[in-house]
Amino acid sequence: MSTKNTTSVSEEELIKIKNKLEMEGMEKTKNMLISGNITEKNIKDVLAEGAKQFEQQTGRQMTYGEMREMYG
Repeated sequence: MSTKNTTSVSEEELIKIKNKLEMEGMEKTKNMLISGNITEKNIKDVLAEGAKQFEQQTGRQMTYGEMREMYG
């Protein structure tokens, strides 16, 4: 677990962060489908970017459960 950033967020803030990242991921995936550019690498990139943003905003890595909750 990363300890670089020790930002603490409230449960309400955490929900907002997760919802925002989920919506961004869905939009990126939708655009991949529309453009015909949906690949395993591109999907992994969306997940990795979401995980990076999550960690930057919360100060911790997302749990497996959170990842599944947001990205299915």
